[in-house]
Amino acid sequence: MTDASDGKDKIINMDNIVYNFVEKNILNGKFNIILNIYPFLKSKILLMDLWKEIFIKHKNIPSKKELILKFIFIAISENYLSSDRDTFKQISKTLEESDSSTNNSKVIKEIRKMILDKEYIIITPSDSPTKFEIIRTFTDVSPVKMANELTKYCSELYLKIKIHDFLEMIIKDCIPENSYVDNLIKISEIMTYIVPWEILSESDPNRQKELVNYFTELAVNLKKLNNYHLLFSVVLGLSFNCLNNIPHLWYNSITYKKYTELNQFISYQKNYNNYRMEICQKNNKNNTIIPCLSIINLDIKHFTEIELFDQKKIKFDKNKVSPICEYVSQFKSFNLNYNIESDKSIKLFIKNLPKDLNDKKIYELYQIYKSLRKGSSIEKPVTTDKRKRMSTKSIKRLSIMK
Repeated sequence: MTDASDGKDKIINMDNIVYNFVEKNILNGKFNIILNIYPFLKSKILLMDLWKEIFIKHKNIPSKKELILKFIFIAISENYLSSDRDTFKQISKTLEESDSSTNNSKVIKEIRKMILDKEYIIITPSDSPTKFEIIRTFTDVSPVKMANELTKYCSELYLKIKIHDFLEMIIKDCIPENSYVDNLIKISEIMTYIVPWEILSESDPNRQKELVNYFTELAVNLKKLNNYHLLFSVVLGLSFNCLNNIPHLWYNSITYKKYTELNQFISYQKNYNNYRMEICQKNNKNNTIIPCLSIINLDIKHFTEIELFDQKKIKFDKNKVSPICEYVSQFKSFNLNYNIESDKSIKLFIKNLPKDLNDKKIYELYQIYKSLRKGSSIEKPVTTDKRKRMSTKSIKRLSIMK
């Protein structure tokens, strides 16, 4: 009985410590400290519930009340919290129950206006155009236009992600079906598997080489657009062992050189240093960027291994909290506003890409391909050092979270 009671006391004490931490930083005007790290605190208390308690406690002190209102305004306007009806209903109800002087404040008016005016558009790629050109295969569209449409789709999804929801999903390793994050993961998986699938589905060696050239150019254009999320996917698709073991696919020295450079760029060596250096430089120049979700996932998973709470001092360790704040602020600062006009025909083609491909199906297709090509000269063993060095280690290291 004592043990259970002691365990319960620890939970209560921890919740009190989180409450005090949030209250202290709100009243000191340090809003971003809370907003950036709250999901990492692993508190059982919802941030909205904490805000309500703190607001009710201090609503009769004008200076403190104003800070608490500014906090919730920033939390919603800067995309930290879910802007759903339940959230708005809780805020509205709390404000209605406060005194009349609060309701007349400038911040309250701004919050009410934001709740009424802010529109959230759910992306529905299923919108079918009434008039459109039928696209049957990737090569019916230029790699430039395909890269543009894929980037438009990804940027719209990223823009809809609420930061706290995003962090909590990764920390809890639980992604709701058809959420924005789930759709980003799905398009990444689709593009990884569609590359070997399309190439191995062709029996004509020239057609296969055409597709390898196409997907390499697609990756090049995704990199030009700073769409690193799908750049990794397409290059990983080209890196499948089954493709690396077919020599005639890589006879084009220009294509092979481009592929090799891209493969080196996404290399996991030195903790994806090439990618991190470039994305940092681009972000400093305020370029439009779509970061690689898988690497963000890895980083956040590493942060969850850090114990933020100092048991001896009974408080949160600033030296451990600060790096998380910086990382989340960097993620939030990405410019995702691409000025790309959507092409409905390409959009429909992307929507209809097969969603059930996996490693097993690629392997089975490769076995069929090998049996059909058995004895052909194109199936000679790979002997060059260059081809032996081509590796798919990054596929294992950069596994998409499901």
